Amino acid sequence: MTARGGGRVVCAALNAALDITYIGERFAAGQSNRVSRVHAQAGGKAVNVARLLHQAGHDVIVTGFAGGLVGAEIAANLDESALPHRLIRCAGGSRRTVSALSAQDAAVTAYNENGPQVTGAEWALFADRFAELAHGARLVVLSGSLPGGLPVDAYRTLACLAADSGAAAFVDAHAAPLLAAVAAKPALVKPNEHELAEAAGLAVPVPLPAAVQASRRLLADGAQSVVVSLGPRGLVGVLPGITLLAVPPTQRGNPVGAGDAALAALAEGHLAGQPWPDRLRRAAAMSAAAVRQPVAGVVHAEDVAELEALTAVSEI
Repeated sequence: MTARGGGRVVCAALNAALDITYIGERFAAGQSNRVSRVHAQAGGKAVNVARLLHQAGHDVIVTGFAGGLVGAEIAANLDESALPHRLIRCAGGSRRTVSALSAQDAAVTAYNENGPQVTGAEWALFADRFAELAHGARLVVLSGSLPGGLPVDAYRTLACLAADSGAAAFVDAHAAPLLAAVAAKPALVKPNEHELAEAAGLAVPVPLPAAVQASRRLLADGAQSVVVSLGPRGLVGVLPGITLLAVPPTQRGNPVGAGDAALAALAEGHLAGQPWPDRLRRAAAMSAAAVRQPVAGVVHAEDVAELEALTAVSEI
């Protein structure tokens, strides 16, 4: 990724985490397993997006809640990565997520803690600080789960604050927060297949026509564009007047963070005013490139270039 197009991006990781990845030759359920490598870094969906945009040279700042010893570790890792942040301290302890990658069979097992219980006062303080950060920003990324104590329409509140400041909002969330946020007319919503199924009352795997139909309902309800991650089947972009499908070569590896890589590429495309077919092609290639890496929030530029050239985009 290389920076194309300017403007500050605010990435809101309301339920930031310390992401821990265990890598071993083979993990078996119900047995004692040997871990060959351990990787720990600040994470959560929005942090992964911010990390990739920061590496590409964009002006990015991370905000969210951080509490307890784990919250201190999250802040320290962001400092080590020189990733700017304005985290709000909360009384509850921040969460950890653990992904166990079994290299032999490319199987990933994830364990995600719930996160802190945020008080009403802490949420009010965050909203005030977020409004300040959004002032002058071109884009805000609202991505990931909500910690306990926050209202289901938290992302709608933040998207409205962004709109008041003239910033576009990208939303990537589970069903209820996603559906609530659509009323704020975000520039983009980007559910994955499971999130779309949950929001639309569908079963997984979601057939492509059903994914398109559900996405069009999100457009009708206020979203300005919808991109759905369908895993190896690619990305579906549903826009007013056109629907596109971008399919990269199938990859074997760790899919955790692949959707975040796609969202980072879509953010870059928005900032640069890139045509949608090119925007979706790069997002699909970024997503596939992320699968090649054992940890989330990492892609290699040569992988992206290779996969971008091999990604097919068609109108459906």
